[in-house]
Amino acid sequence: LSLKGVKIMAFWKDKVDRILESLPFRIYHEFMELEICGPVGYKTDNSFPTDGWSKYDGRMISGDDDHYWFRTNFKTPEAKDGVRYMLLITCGKENQGDATNPQGILYLNGKMVQGIDTHHYYVYLEPNKEYELYHYVYLALNQSSINQKMRVVEFNEATEKLYYDILVAHNSLKTMDENSREFNIIMPY
Repeated sequence: LSLKGVKIMAFWKDKVDRILESLPFRIYHEFMELEICGPVGYKTDNSFPTDGWSKYDGRMISGDDDHYWFRTNFKTPEAKDGVRYMLLITCGKENQGDATNPQGILYLNGKMVQGIDTHHYYVYLEPNKEYELYHYVYLALNQSSINQKMRVVEFNEATEKLYYDILVAHNSLKTMDENSREFNIIMPY
């Protein structure tokens, strides 16, 4: 490559890196953080606890082979073009190793809908709908700890698609020889 080509390449890589850093923050827009109640103790049968609920203050909860319930009620907003609503349930250990991975079961409106852990922590919601949520959490045998948070976010599908379109092309180009035919075909796009 010529000196001009090297400068263009450096500019391209820097520019695309910055775009890829900023786009994920535009995929999700926090709509509301949910006020949750809990933690309430062990599951003893197949019904939800009725007693012992109090507002969860956000403190770190630690345990060794412990079980807890959390709950809340909320309503999703009206539908918007190009936007889906998601419930994000986080515990402060997202995308970490599985050895300290808290496990959970999510119930919406009385029905079990999904397992929740640090790699699977969101569920799509319908717009303009009332939800009663229960989340049953298991903390592992190794003094696990969580800081439970729940929020409804607006999910922009077009921005997510753009992000992955750019990411795949960018990562593909990184693996190619800059003098290759394939690289020079993809690069202008």
